[in-house]
Amino acid sequence: MLHYFNPGHEAAILNGSPYYHAPANVVQMQRDLAFLPAWYAGVGDYVWTVDPLPEDFLQFWSPLKDFSVKEIGGNSPSVDYAQLAKQEVALWGISPQAVHCFESISEKYTLSLDIPKWNPLYAEFSHRQKAAQYLGKLCDSFSFISPKLMPRSCESLEEIDAILEREGDIVFLAKAPYSSSGRGLLWLPKGKLTRVERQILHGHLNKQKSVSLEYALQKELDFAMEFRCDGVGGCFFDGYSLFETSEKGNYLGNKILSQEQIVDILTEKIPLEYLQLAQGKLVALFSSDLAFTHKGYVGVDMMAYVENGESKFHPCVEINLRTNMGVLSIALQKNYVHPDASGHFYVEFLRSTDKLIAKHTELLKTNPAMYIDGKMRSGYFPLCPLNAESKYLAYLFLP
Repeated sequence: MLHYFNPGHEAAILNGSPYYHAPANVVQMQRDLAFLPAWYAGVGDYVWTVDPLPEDFLQFWSPLKDFSVKEIGGNSPSVDYAQLAKQEVALWGISPQAVHCFESISEKYTLSLDIPKWNPLYAEFSHRQKAAQYLGKLCDSFSFISPKLMPRSCESLEEIDAILEREGDIVFLAKAPYSSSGRGLLWLPKGKLTRVERQILHGHLNKQKSVSLEYALQKELDFAMEFRCDGVGGCFFDGYSLFETSEKGNYLGNKILSQEQIVDILTEKIPLEYLQLAQGKLVALFSSDLAFTHKGYVGVDMMAYVENGESKFHPCVEINLRTNMGVLSIALQKNYVHPDASGHFYVEFLRSTDKLIAKHTELLKTNPAMYIDGKMRSGYFPLCPLNAESKYLAYLFLP
């Protein structure tokens, strides 16, 4: 299998063109973190990168048991492309642009790659309206899910104005339809939009035709259920991921904990029965709607929130039809982290490469990596190599 990290694929789906060019910051992230799929890839799999792995990075991981550094396919003169022949391509996210990219590679090097086919269903599942439809089905099935969670799709500023005026004491959150990981979110003032909000919303409406309007909730926990579809009708629950976001909803990182530890945290807020019922319903929905077409991961972001002093359950904040950092965190904890260790997975962006390398160097010095029985036990663990142009840093920190 040949893995490829292409973040921000929702924008590529919105654009729709096989010749789409991602913004510079997305291109930077894709290049800097290209090696991330190696941490959830299978034995013998390949990871497509631009740059070969530096020797010091390989040496850093030499104490790690059961980690066979995956062969690298990329724009390196030393790569034997013939070894990639007939490999199945596993994209981080499927888009017309990513499919076209590997069709071109396959043709150029005569590789006969097994590439996912683009299907308009993927665009449907990447739109927030699909998450709203699934939330509606969950509300209809279970009385413990509040109908007040249902978002409202607005296609004009006038619709938004009317809702804010009618419910003047409520704080609303507006979301762009094709967005994820905290991007495309806008908290609206009570009662009336300011000029700034109107400009931002006008941009979303002009580009994406609608926005989703939801009640702003008093959040307690962000978490997700990760599922895997087999492409022939099967959908399987892969595990829980527990992640952290900023006050504005931007993704910060994942907690590295065992599944048992995550369930213990979740069930302090949400009854286990509720989680299991939602999980079973989602498996059934994906099995009927998606699993005969899609082969790969699909994540459902969820939330525990407080209402009138009581913890409540939001079972479908958004659907992510792609591999995600939760999938990566589950694989890291399961395969490479010592069972007695816990900590965090972070992705950080620094505008200055010098500052990024300085932080990396300081963390290596002050929190040296320690391994026990070939597993990560404590310290700082950079998951992708750095170079003279890096701006993104992905790492594990195990105190």
